[in-house]
Amino acid sequence: MKRVLLRIFGHLQTNLIEYDIEISFLSENFNSNSRLD
Repeated sequence: MKRVLLRIFGHLQTNLIEYDIEISFLSENFNSNSRLD
């Protein structure tokens, strides 16, 4: 049971990290776009 929970948690963690990277990438693009104005 513990192993299953660890596997689920690890999966969620990697998804969160990818999501976080995506968000920071989008916000960087947004900031550079607004700088051009």
